[in-house]
This record gives sequence, C-alpha cells and structure tokens, in this order.
Amino acid sequence: MPICPDCGREIEEVSSCTRKHFQLGNKEIPRIRYGDERRPPAEYSYEERCDDCGVEVGGYHHRGCAIEQCPLCGDYAAVCGCWRHLR
Repeated sequence: MPICPDCGREIEEVSSCTRKHFQLGNKEIPRIRYGDERRPPAEYSYEERCDDCGVEVGGYHHRGCAIEQCPLCGDYAAVCGCWRHLR
C-alpha cells in the first residue's frame, strides 16, 4: 500500500490523515474533512470511506486525493491552481 507523505501511514488503511491544515506563507488553512465538502449533494454521494484515499467520513484526506476539496477555491484540490502553492 502507498504511504501518505504527510502522516506516514498506509493510505486506505487508516481512518484519517493527521495533517489538519495547509501552510500558505505564515497562514494555516484548515483542510475540509471528507463528508464536509461544499458540493451539491447530487454531485457526489458519500460512502463510508473515500473512493480515492480510503479515509472514513469525518477524516482528513491523504495528500493527492482526487476527491479532496480545496479550502480556498472549492474545486478539487488535486487539480486546482491553489494546490501547487500550498505546502
């Protein structure tokens, strides 16, 4: 199984990543938990675990998850322009 570079644990085997914020300069940006995304309900139905990184509802996605929502622009974090500026 792949290892998350942020929490060091196996992706799809744990309930949540331990990284709760992104760092943007001196500012901490809170991440959006799986299930708390601000998308229309018809756009995505939540399963017990994320289809991409395996975290449970209420957990933080692992880095690079295709489903994680960007806390800045609301798009998918893996493809939005904001993501490359976050550490």
